[in-house]
Amino acid sequence: MSTPGASSPGTHAGAAALPSHGIPQNHGWAQLRHFAIGAVKFFWGVFFCQSIVGAILVAGWAQRAAQRAALRHWWQRSPLSHQPFEGFVQEAGELAGHAHWPNWFFRHTRAKTAPAPQGWDRAGALVTSVRSNFWLGLQAVLCTSLLLAPPGLLWWFGWDYGWNISYYKSYEQFAIGLGLSGIGIVLFVAAMFYVPMAQARQSVSGQWRAFFDFDLVWRIVRRQRVRCIGLAMACAVCALPFHALKVAPMYLSNRESGLDFPTEAAAYQYLRNYYWAMAAAGFPLFVMLRVWAARIYAGGIVALHQEQRLSVDELSAVEREVLGRLQMLRSAPAPQRHWFARLVAWALSRAGRLVTAVILISVWLGFVAQIYVGEFLNYHEWGRGWINQPLLQLPLFNYMPIASGDPGRDLGMAVAVLAVAVAGRAFIGFLQRLHRVARPPAD
Repeated sequence: MSTPGASSPGTHAGAAALPSHGIPQNHGWAQLRHFAIGAVKFFWGVFFCQSIVGAILVAGWAQRAAQRAALRHWWQRSPLSHQPFEGFVQEAGELAGHAHWPNWFFRHTRAKTAPAPQGWDRAGALVTSVRSNFWLGLQAVLCTSLLLAPPGLLWWFGWDYGWNISYYKSYEQFAIGLGLSGIGIVLFVAAMFYVPMAQARQSVSGQWRAFFDFDLVWRIVRRQRVRCIGLAMACAVCALPFHALKVAPMYLSNRESGLDFPTEAAAYQYLRNYYWAMAAAGFPLFVMLRVWAARIYAGGIVALHQEQRLSVDELSAVEREVLGRLQMLRSAPAPQRHWFARLVAWALSRAGRLVTAVILISVWLGFVAQIYVGEFLNYHEWGRGWINQPLLQLPLFNYMPIASGDPGRDLGMAVAVLAVAVAGRAFIGFLQRLHRVARPPAD
C-alpha cells in the first residue's frame, strides 16, 4: 500500500521514458545563445577589417581559429575521437580555449587543472584574447609580407613606370617597367607554392619562426600537392568577386547608375557602407582559407610521420603534446615493394610533380592577372592594390580615397598602437621579473 505523494517504480520508469520539456527548451536556448555569440563575433570581425590595427587583430584571430581546426582534424582521426572534443582540449593546458571559436577580447575556457586567476592575473584575463590576437596577427602579417610584399612593390613600381613612359613618350626605356613587373610575377608565383602551408605551420605551432621551416613545409607541400592545388584554386576563385568589388565604386557613382551623390558627405557615407559590406564578404573568406590550409597541413604532418619521413623532434611543442595525447605518434614501416613497382611509382611521382607545378603556376598567374586588370580599371593610391592582398596578407577590406584622410589617420593610429603595445609589453615583463625577484622562496 503506497502512501499519498509516494511514487511507484513504474511511475519513475514511465517518467524517465517520456521526454522532459526542460531539455528541449534548454537545448533551444543553448543553440540561440551560440548563434548570438557567433553573430557578435562576426560583427567584430567585419568591424576590425576596416582599419590596419583591427585587421591585425583579425589575422591573429584567424591564426587561433586555424590552430583549433588542426586540433579538431587530429582529434577526429585519432583513437580518442569517441570522446568529446571540448573535454579533450580542456585537459590540454594552454589549448583549453579551443573548446570553442576564439574570443576577441576576454580569455576563453580555462584548463580544468589550472588554478583560478587571482590579482593581476584576473585583470589580465580581461584582455588575454585581444593581446594574443594582436601579437599573433602582427607576426603572421610580417612573416607573410616578407615574401609577398616585395613582388607587390615591383608590380607597383613597374606599373607606374610604364604609365610614365606612356606619358613622357620615352619608349626606349619600356623594358624597365616590364622587366620589374615580370620579376615580381615570378617571385610571387614561386612564393605562393610555399606561403599557404607556411602560414598553416605558423598557426598550428604558434611560433613565428615555424614559418621559415623551409624543408619541413616543402615536404608537406609535396605530400599534399593535390590538396594544395584545391586550396590555390579556392584562393583564386574567392579573389575574383573581391577584385570585382574593388573596381565597382569607380563605375557606380555616376548619373547613369542612379548614384549621383549631392554632397561629398553623402558619397563618403556611401563608400563607408560599401566597404563594410565588402568586409562582411571578405572576413569569412579569409578565415575559411586559413582554416582549410590548417587542415591540409594537419593531415600532411600525420602522413609524413606515419611514413617515417618526419621525426618527432621536427614537430613543435604543441604538435608533440597534442599528437602524443591522441596516440598518433606511431609510425608503420613502409612495405617493401617489387623493383618494378617502385620504378613505376617514381615515374608517376615525377609526372605528378610536373603536372602539379604547371597547374599551380597557371592558378597563381590567374590570381596576378586579376590584380592587374583590377588596378587598370580602378587604380588605388599608395600602391594599396599592389602591396597588400587582403585574402593572403593583411585582411584590410577598406579602400577609402586618400583625399578623405582615412588611410593617413589609420596608418598613424597603427604606428601609435604598435609603439604603445611594445612599450607596454616591455613594462609588464619588467614588473613580472621584479615580482619574481621580490617574492620570498617557498618553504
